[in-house]
Parts: sequence; structure tokens; C-alpha cells
Amino acid sequence: MASGLSTKLVGQVGEFLVCAELGRRGLIATPFAGNVPGYDVIATDVEMNSVPIQVKTCSRGTWQFSGDKLLRIEYDPGTGQQKVKGVRDKTHPELIYVFVSLGDGSEKKDRFFICTKREFLDVVRDHYAAYLEKKGGRRPRNPESRHTALLVSDLERFEDQWDIISSRLDEKRSS
Repeated sequence: MASGLSTKLVGQVGEFLVCAELGRRGLIATPFAGNVPGYDVIATDVEMNSVPIQVKTCSRGTWQFSGDKLLRIEYDPGTGQQKVKGVRDKTHPELIYVFVSLGDGSEKKDRFFICTKREFLDVVRDHYAAYLEKKGGRRPRNPESRHTALLVSDLERFEDQWDIISSRLDEKRSS
């Protein structure tokens, strides 16, 4: 993948790659190009059961987030310490997330990590809390910063877990 791609283009590439991979797996999938709040792609089986999917794409091996949009973070201005008090948004915990790490188009292949929103938020919470613990609760450069990033290694246990999507569709067929 060429360097310097805009964030919007990187996101678009990720959404289309997810749709292509779902198509390979026998599902109909279409992206919504940011026009639907809460999800980016819808996957549908031949019986018209559907599952919404949120896609997060990175081109350099890390996904960047504003921690305070995902977590409840307490900050003490007197000590400069932060403490994670839990996750912020508990709505739609079973929404499926697909994280795409774009390959470089030559040797490095695209990688996919599939989990629920609940699992994603647990990873962010644990990652952020572990970072703070290592630093004594204080962010060294900017104590007020809530920035966080996930690495591919943080999500590896979810790699190629496409069965989450097909299982969700199977549940819909059974009900």
C-alpha cells in the first residue's frame, strides 16, 4: 500500500477488503461509506439474514483512538495521574468489529481481526490500564493526554475469526 494515503481512503480500502473477504466466504456484503451511524458494512446470507459490522483499518500496524471516547478515565490534575474506571459506551456490545491491517501490496498481506465490540473495549481498557500501571498512573509527555493505540499484537488472538459472523447469521436463522 502506498504511503501517505489519507485516513478516509485507508478506511474505504478496509471496508472493501472486508466485503471481498465475506464474498469469498459465500456472503453478500456491502459498505456504506460512512453514511450509516454505528456500522460500516452489512453482511447478508442467501436467506436475507443480516449482520452489521464496524470496520477499523490501519496502514502502519497501529489503530489510533481517543481513549476518553471509549473509556471512563479519571484524571487528578494535582498528581497528574489517570485511572481507568471502566468502559464508556456499553451499547451494542455484540456488534461485530473487523480490524484490518493493510499489507504493503507486495510481501506483506492484509490481515483481519474479528471480535465483538465488548471484546474490543476490554482490550482497549486492559491495554490502557496496563500502560498507566507501568508509568505509575502518569503519562510521561503529556499527563492529560488520553491517546491510545492498539498494535496488531494486541489483537492477534482474534485473527481470522470469521466464524463469528457466520455463527451470528446461523443464530438468526434458528430464531
